[in-house]
Amino acid sequence: MTILITNIGTSDLAVKINGLDYYVPIFERDEPNEEKSSLTPEQLKVWEQRNKYIAEGICQELNVAVTEKDNKGKKYFDFSFRELTDKLRSAYQENPELWHSRICPSRIGGAIAQAKQQFAVQQVHIFVTNQKPLHKDDTIYLFDILKDWFQREIPDIKLICEQIPAEMPAIDQDKLLDYFYHFFQQNISYDSTLLVNIKGGTPQMQTALKMQAISYPTQHLMFIDPQFSIGQTFAGKFSTCKRNPYWRYMRVQKYQTVQQLLERWDFEAAKQILNQWLETLEYFSKFDILDIAESQKTIEVVIQALEIAICYFNLDDVGARKIIFSNPQLDSFKQFATNYDKLLNLYTQCRIYWELNQVANFLSRMSSFCEETLHYLINKLGGLKYFDRVNYPNDWYLDKGKVETPLWRYFAKNEEQDNEKFKDWDFQRKPKYRLPGRFSKWNFVDAMISFRDRPKEIRSWEAISNSLNLLDYWVDKRNELIHSASGVSKQSMAEFLAKDRENEEELITCDRDNILTEITNIGRQTSQLLNQAKSPYIGLDSNVRYYIYSDVREWAIERLKKDGLQ
Repeated sequence: MTILITNIGTSDLAVKINGLDYYVPIFERDEPNEEKSSLTPEQLKVWEQRNKYIAEGICQELNVAVTEKDNKGKKYFDFSFRELTDKLRSAYQENPELWHSRICPSRIGGAIAQAKQQFAVQQVHIFVTNQKPLHKDDTIYLFDILKDWFQREIPDIKLICEQIPAEMPAIDQDKLLDYFYHFFQQNISYDSTLLVNIKGGTPQMQTALKMQAISYPTQHLMFIDPQFSIGQTFAGKFSTCKRNPYWRYMRVQKYQTVQQLLERWDFEAAKQILNQWLETLEYFSKFDILDIAESQKTIEVVIQALEIAICYFNLDDVGARKIIFSNPQLDSFKQFATNYDKLLNLYTQCRIYWELNQVANFLSRMSSFCEETLHYLINKLGGLKYFDRVNYPNDWYLDKGKVETPLWRYFAKNEEQDNEKFKDWDFQRKPKYRLPGRFSKWNFVDAMISFRDRPKEIRSWEAISNSLNLLDYWVDKRNELIHSASGVSKQSMAEFLAKDRENEEELITCDRDNILTEITNIGRQTSQLLNQAKSPYIGLDSNVRYYIYSDVREWAIERLKKDGLQ
């Protein structure tokens, strides 16, 4: 649905005065950039003396009170626009055939006509004033004149009166902002096409309407700006209008919102904002607005970058890889596609979720990190050769026939203590033993370390095992929460830990605020065990970067800045 909302003021009414062949505007102030060079001497005289013509013509005809005043030596006639429009309304309703042709709503008429012709508008919401105490420039009666006039000229368009509360001064910026905010909330839907004319009313009304229109999350917004012309007004013609989407200003607002979302690692919400903005730009592109095409290209590639981060957040490295290699502009992310580190990704997500207080997601990623550490060590220590990865590529079926006897003894010793089924396993009939969970994988890594018998690896593994042992309580808690569908927060974590410690004095675990420290220790010790270089992505200092996500965030913000976010 397309809706036009508009202010009105004294500049929206021109009346043909008896004895003149011109429609004379009622307003007294001068317009900026008035074009007078094309006026005839007679027209120039009427324009310069329009206040006198109105006072001695239409005011006298309608019996409107006029007071002669002096402004720095310049005589002028003061009258009430409210009274004039009230009496003109009555005269128009009593004798429409006489008055209809003498009235021209030139400025607002241009806005309504363009909205009707180009956008098929059916509703026009018009903001009027009817203040307490009464103000001489109130527009309440002008609305009635416009409604009757347009009923004859454009009968299939509906004018709706939106009266600003009488107790609200039309110059109170804060109250007007609040009023327009609630109007938009109650009357405008996201999928509406919103046309706005701010001309008319007080400067505060114009500013408030403009600010709230631009900030309101409607998909399609276009400002219609009537261009004042003395000649057109005199001729009783509607003002020509310019379409102004204020798209650059709106772009800055959208990009600032995206930046705020990215500061909180919300790549999905940032993508949604940019997709909506892209749809808006596609709408604007129908009207030959300059420079939009380049901005569209920037947004499209930034959205792709955000999709990379979203894929990695979902552990979908295959999806991320497809996006990265689909566009040469994304080449800076190839390092992640060609050398993707799932363990480091899980560690980074633990940092992010803890920072965002998303505790349920944090505990889930923590559990995955602990188990993935075991998978990672099995792989990097050459342990995959002991498993059937052909028939079970995504599972852990240990083939006893491939395992060296000393290594098997180390493993069997620990596995028998932790798993009753292992004692009764018939290896003659079932030579492949599926590691049933994290403890069995833990036992196998422990067996590999013992079998290799390298002091440095043993020291690092002991540190890793100690941290895994401390985190085991939280892994179990996470599983309990899933099965019970219970909520969790940092506060509740502290509470149920305190309660469990009361019931079990020798409870082995770490405090809530030390979980991330233990995860970090596992990451560092894993690198040391494998003789890997120190990772710039592991650590809890504020300057430690976030694997993948820091790069995507900085890349996206930098391109938005170049496009208009300054």
